[in-house]
Amino acid sequence: MARIKIKHKLDPNDNRTKQKLLEALANTNINICNLISTHDGGIVAVTANDNDADTLLNYNNVQELNKAGFDPILPPEVKSRRYRG
Repeated sequence: MARIKIKHKLDPNDNRTKQKLLEALANTNINICNLISTHDGGIVAVTANDNDADTLLNYNNVQELNKAGFDPILPPEVKSRRYRG
């Protein structure tokens, strides 16, 4: 499982934010196990595996999420794995 933090530009008090994120992810075929709200107003998406995390973070999916008001953040452990060569 991988955890991807997702910032959003939506109202932090809106209970539908997680639903909107799930709708934005629906077309990406990514298995999300859980969505966890953070104290700073973000959301952590827990993926089923590292491949789903990589799919979530690919350029096209990030662009689609940005259009919906969400900004996924590349976790340091994924970043180091990608650039180890």
